[in-house]
Amino acid sequence: MIKKDFFKITRRRFLKITGSGSALLVFSNPLKILSNILSANVIARNDLGVSLNTSNATGYNFKILDLAQVSDIHIVDDKNPLRFENLKLFDQVPLNLEYLDKFIQTITRDQDTFSGRGWDATIKSINNKNSQDPIDFVICTGDHTDTDIEKELSWFIEIADGYKSDTYKIAVKEGSIKDVDPVGFDLPWYTTLGNHDVEYEGTANNEGVIEALTPIFGADAEDLCNQNEAIDKYKTSITSPWWHGFDLQPPQDYYQWEGYYSFDPNPYIHCIVLNTANYNAEDGAYVDRTWNFSKGTLNRVQFEWMKDEIEDNPDKLCLIFSHHGPRSFLDDTKNVPADELRATLASYENVIAHINGHTHKNHIEAVKDDNGGGYWDINTCAIIDWPQEWRRIAIWDNGDGTGVIKCRMFQHEDRECLDVAYNDPDANHETREGGPEDRDVDLDFEIPEQVAENIRDNPPEDESATGEDDTGSNKTPLFDGGSDDKCFIATAAFGSTMEPEVITLREFRDTMLKPHTIGRLFIKAYYWLSPPIAAFIASRPRMKAIVRYLFRPLIHIIKCHYLGR
Repeated sequence: MIKKDFFKITRRRFLKITGSGSALLVFSNPLKILSNILSANVIARNDLGVSLNTSNATGYNFKILDLAQVSDIHIVDDKNPLRFENLKLFDQVPLNLEYLDKFIQTITRDQDTFSGRGWDATIKSINNKNSQDPIDFVICTGDHTDTDIEKELSWFIEIADGYKSDTYKIAVKEGSIKDVDPVGFDLPWYTTLGNHDVEYEGTANNEGVIEALTPIFGADAEDLCNQNEAIDKYKTSITSPWWHGFDLQPPQDYYQWEGYYSFDPNPYIHCIVLNTANYNAEDGAYVDRTWNFSKGTLNRVQFEWMKDEIEDNPDKLCLIFSHHGPRSFLDDTKNVPADELRATLASYENVIAHINGHTHKNHIEAVKDDNGGGYWDINTCAIIDWPQEWRRIAIWDNGDGTGVIKCRMFQHEDRECLDVAYNDPDANHETREGGPEDRDVDLDFEIPEQVAENIRDNPPEDESATGEDDTGSNKTPLFDGGSDDKCFIATAAFGSTMEPEVITLREFRDTMLKPHTIGRLFIKAYYWLSPPIAAFIASRPRMKAIVRYLFRPLIHIIKCHYLGR
């Protein structure tokens, strides 16, 4: 039983008993240990120079969106006669293509036959994370096939659907691809087009030269997909959503799909999916786009549509998805150059990220404009190549006028697939993995005024968006001060949720604790234990002074060592 006299302790008596150094040790060491466990390799990045903006504060600290990005799966039908490395095997052609071996080695990999297994292992990994903490949707950012063969695209879709066709079984017997027992996605998935999905080997347009040459080598160009055929193939999928986004394309000639669309996963987010491989169309407008050599392109019609989509949704945070990022564009005079795309996206305050693939590398950079705006360019590695990772992207409103994009990398658990990819002579481990700043990071951004108004007018229903009380018992915003019976220890001691010390502790909670299971358990325990303590000290000025004195060393450590202030 605690003696009543304990609560009459004075500052002098406390220092005499513990010593100021001991007080710091008591609070700093557990904090340091806990923080090291929780933060691990997470890096906070504020390259855009975001600062607190209470005028745009929504008062709600909640997760706006949670998505998984996978890119560059490259399903390979290794023995198919259309594969470039197989063309020299035909006796009909008295040509020796051995001089192309060096080039061939750059487009073939030991892990090609494992491509189906790697894709299924990635789906299992995403499903597992989704069962632990729900993900809103998956987006596949292109290069789902390697050769642009219709059969490869069918296998990509079937594995995502949890189905193994007879053609896949036959290919397994022929040694063209490893066997797999697909589980299929447990959650919705959307798709985009990459150059390998609409071009032969991702480099040469299927129409024209390739179409004329393949019969010479005994292959059939009819097995290759043009853009319209590739898009149409997704209609065969049995998982949600139907057609995986392509039904949302803007009004157009439905015999010639354009491959770009938009959708709203919730009232606060607008997703814009671009087709940067739109150079394999039969339409005469794109006839001069025949040879882009795997580089990305964005025509003016699509560019203007994108700008309209952004401007028509000023009350939503806009996410741009595509296969190619601007760094992978082939600039020309007819289409939109990379610098123009960057400058345009950076000029819109509601655009917060452009999420892409193609490079097979993890890379994140801040793109700024001269007026203080900017967005995050998030480039994610390939499933076919090491490190065979997918990226989880969670977008949070901090409630104080700022937001954060929490990126976390995950690797599937098929050890044999990983070992083969790791031992690839062209694995380029460090380059493709990216640095720590390209992997598990928290990316700061500003909440625009109209987005903040939208959130305040349409409060989140999630139980975690309850301000100081994550139990779901109320929807009190973070900044209303609460009532005495619902105050917590720091708020009770310092007198208001708007005090700088309370804001610092709340920021530590949101950035260092909430993203982790251990941290969330700690928060729940704190919420369970603290109300009676807060109620006890709230009406006792001397106790509030003691608690403030105890908290200040802790707050100093948080500011200096964990929030970088």
